[in-house]
Amino acid sequence: MNFRTGPFYMPYVILVTDEQDIILEVSNVPNIDFEQYDPGNYRVWAIVLQRAGYWPSRG
Repeated sequence: MNFRTGPFYMPYVILVTDEQDIILEVSNVPNIDFEQYDPGNYRVWAIVLQRAGYWPSRG
């Protein structure tokens, strides 16, 4: 499965967890091979790493 990323670089990681939120994979590339897992339900989390001063402030 491939995930789309935007045109601006933002440091991120993708986590794959099972239904009990146990982390199965941590990736910094936007593709996950689900064939390595048994059939079932999985959760995919995209976490953007924010640094101080990275985002514009809201007035």
